[in-house]
Amino acid sequence: MEKIEFLRSDVLKIKVLKKLLDKKDHTPSELSTKLNTNGTTILRNCKLLELFNLIEIDVKKTKGINYFLKITEKGLSWYNANRNFLIDLKNRY
Repeated sequence: MEKIEFLRSDVLKIKVLKKLLDKKDHTPSELSTKLNTNGTTILRNCKLLELFNLIEIDVKKTKGINYFLKITEKGLSWYNANRNFLIDLKNRY
């Protein structure tokens, strides 16, 4: 079987899902600190995860625009169904 090379953004999306497994709301800024990247990068990667209905992006307008990220039931099911693959991926990156 041919070896698949993943992009950094692919790995980042999986790391975001893993951080959201606690089912709490997280901001892109909070995740960017934990994942050593910037908030804009987190938010751009989360847009695709939202498109596949794996996470929800809640926009709240207060003094500015605040984004809150939360895993969906579909995202939780997908992560659990692919846990072995994701562990293998973690060991490679």
